[in-house]
Amino acid sequence: MSTPASMEAIQLTCPLPLPTRKNGLCDDEVNIGLFFDGTGNNKETDQPHNSHSNVARLYEAYKENGKNRDDPTDPYPNFYRYYIEGVGTECEPINDPGGTDDGAAFGVGGKARIVLGLLHVLNSLYQFVMNRHRKHRYTPLFDRDRIAALCYDSNYVKVAPEIMAKYQRILLELKLSDSLVDGSKNAREAFFREQAGKLTGLLSHFDTRPTVTSIYLDVVGFSRGAAEARVFANWLNDTMMHSEGKLFGINATIRFMGLFDTVAAVVGQGGMGSIMRAATWREGHDDWACIRDLQVPAKPIVQNCVHLVALHELRTSFPGDSVYRDQVDPHDSTRHTEIKPDNCEERIRPGSHSDLGGGYAPGEQGKGVDRNLNPVQSDDGHKLSQVYLNEMYQAALASCELHFDKKPWLTFSDKQADTRNMDQQFTSNPQIKNAIQNYFTQCGVATNLSLEHALKQHGLRYLAWRYQVNKDKRFEQLPSMQIAWRTDPGRVNYCLEGEKVFAQQVSDLEDDRASRNMDEEGRRNHREAKDILRQIREMRNRDGLEWFFDQHVHDSIAGFREQTKSNVKFDLAEQQRYVRYRLLYRGVDAEGNSVPLNSKLKPLDATTFTHMT
Repeated sequence: MSTPASMEAIQLTCPLPLPTRKNGLCDDEVNIGLFFDGTGNNKETDQPHNSHSNVARLYEAYKENGKNRDDPTDPYPNFYRYYIEGVGTECEPINDPGGTDDGAAFGVGGKARIVLGLLHVLNSLYQFVMNRHRKHRYTPLFDRDRIAALCYDSNYVKVAPEIMAKYQRILLELKLSDSLVDGSKNAREAFFREQAGKLTGLLSHFDTRPTVTSIYLDVVGFSRGAAEARVFANWLNDTMMHSEGKLFGINATIRFMGLFDTVAAVVGQGGMGSIMRAATWREGHDDWACIRDLQVPAKPIVQNCVHLVALHELRTSFPGDSVYRDQVDPHDSTRHTEIKPDNCEERIRPGSHSDLGGGYAPGEQGKGVDRNLNPVQSDDGHKLSQVYLNEMYQAALASCELHFDKKPWLTFSDKQADTRNMDQQFTSNPQIKNAIQNYFTQCGVATNLSLEHALKQHGLRYLAWRYQVNKDKRFEQLPSMQIAWRTDPGRVNYCLEGEKVFAQQVSDLEDDRASRNMDEEGRRNHREAKDILRQIREMRNRDGLEWFFDQHVHDSIAGFREQTKSNVKFDLAEQQRYVRYRLLYRGVDAEGNSVPLNSKLKPLDATTFTHMT
């Protein structure tokens, strides 16, 4: 099947609300929103600079109860929302100090965040029941100290001896020898099953009115946060939900899962140093991010999943994880096709990783600016990510359109939306969406490609632009660079360093004396780097594409160089540099092994499902 390259609205099937009892005048539902932010993204530190991610912005659009159990006028008593900071940043509930290589580069801290999400689910239902039963004073099932003890990661987080002693007392009270992060998978699953059983008994025997008859979860994630969201859904299903869609004995479902460019990239096990982690990089599916747990659960566990994939992300350390699944042709074992789960919609979108999920400040690298003004001004509404933010928001609304007055998402006319400045946070200039549509029209890439081949073709067009700019020695004269000197002077040198890395790699590849797979510094090139270079030398983009790349697409490799602050760490993480295809993983094969794509492309299979653009 095929579809035109466009920004048409993503069509979701909104399921009917979960069944309730007949004449259930005192029936009620609970809505829980979980928002897993991406690597290096932190709402508290980023929002003052308008660089907070789309996960943080969607969190602001989710309804929340007033946290006052005695307030009968609370308009949203049934709604709970939780924001979980990205790995590599401070996350106070789990005592993650942030700012470490293990977190930012290798995904350490992700397991604790997933456990935190599961504890939030337990706390939400317990709080709802206790708030409704006026004879009982509300106390959380898991208070701050219990959460910190259960989420403690001894290989990553260091605490004072007296704090450690307190954690050990708490774990002993809970009949645990280790935290849910340090302990075994069996111990973790047994703990959550036990807690779910207790809450099931409480809900079935507690004489409360109204009665909880349905539970809805909405889960959003970006980058490693998207990987956390996918693992969260599987761990929830494995320990507390049932295949028929019951949570604590109540009809339940993950109504909406919104994912921005999933990247697992989890390397090594607990206790490994950062250099050892880099040296043992295999697939990025170590520890908590095993490939099995990254598969989106089928209906009725997850009703609708939307996944947006970045077309112009080239970093070696940011391979993508598709929500589609792999299938071997029964008549030819060398040919693979992709299977589209019936609850998933995957779309390709132009831009680098954070051009989709957000995280760039207006004006960063001279992009996200209003060029209609004189002088040019930084403008949040001119970022690509704002278009994709609104696209995901509309998909979330569509997933619950039959819920009428019980929808979990705020609209711009709601009072809470006004106090949270939703208008400002969701601003998007129509010119940017038009520019994206024009890109698809002008790029010359067929629309009936599988994801692996789409990433290849769109990536080549970006590299062809960079090659031509480098050949003409006009990088510093690009309009975005001229603007960056005014809007983002502190990062200009990193952009220039990125151009030097690209120029040196091209020079090495063009030198016949250079090794095919390794440069003089011992850095390995992508196995098809020579062929990629040949193609981008021959490729000519339309002027509109060059304008689009310069004005809108950030150089994520240059940005990563800024984050690493070290040539050694940068070279370890980004050995293949620019001239490469983005690595993609597509589920597991019949033997349970992950399926890497674009490391060595297979022949194009015309029978593969189309990736709608």
